[in-house]
Amino acid sequence: MDRLQLRESILQHKPKNVESKNMEEKIKESNVLLLKRLRSNYPNYKFNNTKIHYLREIGTTETDTSFLKPDGGFICFQYDGIEHIIGISEAKRQGTNDKRLKEGLRKQSKGNAVERSGKNYNLIQEMFRDESILPYAIFLEGCDFNKGSTIRDRVGAIFRLIESDKINLYKDIYGRAGSYFYANDGESWTSEEIMDIMYNICIKSIKYYESRYIFLI
Repeated sequence: MDRLQLRESILQHKPKNVESKNMEEKIKESNVLLLKRLRSNYPNYKFNNTKIHYLREIGTTETDTSFLKPDGGFICFQYDGIEHIIGISEAKRQGTNDKRLKEGLRKQSKGNAVERSGKNYNLIQEMFRDESILPYAIFLEGCDFNKGSTIRDRVGAIFRLIESDKINLYKDIYGRAGSYFYANDGESWTSEEIMDIMYNICIKSIKYYESRYIFLI
């Protein structure tokens, strides 16, 4: 790769890296707000945000060090020394062609960020194979996810065509669950919007665990 090609490559990926970093910051900020709200409304429970989950806890793996690390980690609460996961969040921005066209640049092929998240989603389903819920949500933004984009078909396939833009906490008769939300075309998610949705997922998950485990003690 010559110097000119190297420079173009760096400039090409710089906006993506900055925007990805912004999405990560939004998830972190939303988790701070989320934990504050949960602790205020459920003072009898302990809440925390666990960053990773080792795959050995799901089943057999090649090594003991492989782990799952979604963008927002795992929001958990404890009761009687037992920890339950009540919220798992990810946020992905994909697509720069809208900006490139305004700058007179040629289009690029669409990215694969959502496919990488799909691998996390599959492992998270395994984590909840013995439960009736799946408290996972991914927040998508960027022109690749605009209405009419074929990328939306890929997302739908990952989620087995379950309905988008709604909380799908409980598994349906086909075992489908998990939620995926699109920002409106040209718009971005805010930390507060992410927090509001995740709060609803978390409180519904708490009610599920209370019904299944806690109130039976």
